[in-house]
Amino acid sequence: MLTGHSIPSIPVFTLSGFNLSESKSGERLVRFFRSFLDRISGGMAVMSIAACAFFTTFTGAPGVTILSLGDLLFFIS
Repeated sequence: MLTGHSIPSIPVFTLSGFNLSESKSGERLVRFFRSFLDRISGGMAVMSIAACAFFTTFTGAPGVTILSLGDLLFFIS
């Protein structure tokens, strides 16, 4: 239904994710979690989950997180 209350929020979440992606905050967030979690067994997987969970709290939409961090995390692993 196009008259719902959640429809206007989609462009806002997408715009915030785009701004966070263009400001390289995703790269800084991944470097931060990587510095702490890279030493433990399975650290890359835990780092990816932690970075995505933390980034999702800022954008409010998991799809935006996948678009913003997906390509960055793909090249790291």
